[in-house]
Amino acid sequence: MSPRFPVHEAFETNSPFNATQAAGVLAAPEGSVQAPALSDLPLELIFIITREMSMCDSLRLVQLNRSLRTRLLPQLNALAKQQLSPWALPTPAEKSGWEDLVSSASSTSSRVGGDVHAFPWWSYARACWQSPSMQNRRRIYGICLQLEAMARSHHVI
Repeated sequence: MSPRFPVHEAFETNSPFNATQAAGVLAAPEGSVQAPALSDLPLELIFIITREMSMCDSLRLVQLNRSLRTRLLPQLNALAKQQLSPWALPTPAEKSGWEDLVSSASSTSSRVGGDVHAFPWWSYARACWQSPSMQNRRRIYGICLQLEAMARSHHVI
């Protein structure tokens, strides 16, 4: 049985600019102080830094100041795609089913208008964390990594 990728849910709840509903982590605290040096960094450098961070830490980075948040919010889908765990993505054997699912979901979604290239990665990442099927996939992926490490340590692979 193949996992149930929450693609339809991602398209239906596609709201990358309304991320405060997710957990309130993007709301700027009252009286926050801006850090112009961080805000002046190129987006490419910020993305390199966020590759080393968890999704939660990346969201905290977005809320550091208004200037940075204004620059990063339009890039939230790219940030989510960059940080998506391997267990949330299809394997090569699942690619064709994934593409059919994305095509089907994007054509039925009124928010995207059939544009397959406008995949809602931020909403998809949230849907993956809320989906019991995907959480089970994450657990199995972790077990596979442990088995691989054991096989390597015993020189089996």
